[in-house]
Amino acid sequence: MAFSCQENNQPVSSIIHGNHWNWPIANSPHLLDLKNGMPPNLLPSPLLDDKAFWLPSPNGVYSINSAWDTLCSRHPQVNWWKLVWYPNAIPRAGFILWMAIRHSLRTKDRLFFSNLGHDPKCLFCLRENESHNHLFFSCSFTSNIWSHLLSKSGFQSPNGDWHQTVLWATNSFKGKSFSSILGRLTLACTIYNIWHERNSRLFTKIEKNSKAIIAQTQDMIRGRLTSTRGIQDSLSNRHLQCTWSLPCSIFNM
Repeated sequence: MAFSCQENNQPVSSIIHGNHWNWPIANSPHLLDLKNGMPPNLLPSPLLDDKAFWLPSPNGVYSINSAWDTLCSRHPQVNWWKLVWYPNAIPRAGFILWMAIRHSLRTKDRLFFSNLGHDPKCLFCLRENESHNHLFFSCSFTSNIWSHLLSKSGFQSPNGDWHQTVLWATNSFKGKSFSSILGRLTLACTIYNIWHERNSRLFTKIEKNSKAIIAQTQDMIRGRLTSTRGIQDSLSNRHLQCTWSLPCSIFNM
């Protein structure tokens, strides 16, 4: 036989008697599971050669994909994934955006010390309690940054909470157009720099005003787009190129 029973280091042939199974006493959960999982109609045949089958695969052949599917459960595809992963994305900004969309950033409402007498207030407006919905972009401070950068990319700031903003961005920044690329970068870089500034205020007590954060975000977006090529040369894209002070080389193939 090509494999053996791990419980007693005996070959699989030791549990076969003619064309029937001769199971030993199941003295371990592993052997009991193996015995109970054996289909009733699956009987040994001494006239046939043994073959190895990879059960997770329908055709019995091992593949990396089938192994991955076995180890990692698949989840339904989310409709916002292209906001995070696309060719022009900035990885560090995309990662923070991904966490924000999943409400996984450690905002004050998610930290245990909020219940131990520590100030739960937003570090920007100092009025409302900090949460994902407040930080992005119900806060007057962050809303001003978001609106300014969004209008520079040719979009109007939507109304609603963070969930509605993600839905709006998912529908508005579709496709491969230059405006959609700008929109996705604007969202990711704005989230990244707001979160970076929030942490700076919380842990180092060093603060930047909104103009400095806007300038920092613009530089981040401009730096990524400067090396971009193959943008369609159109009147609207020329306008965006001038607005963002980008080189004409972005239109080269």
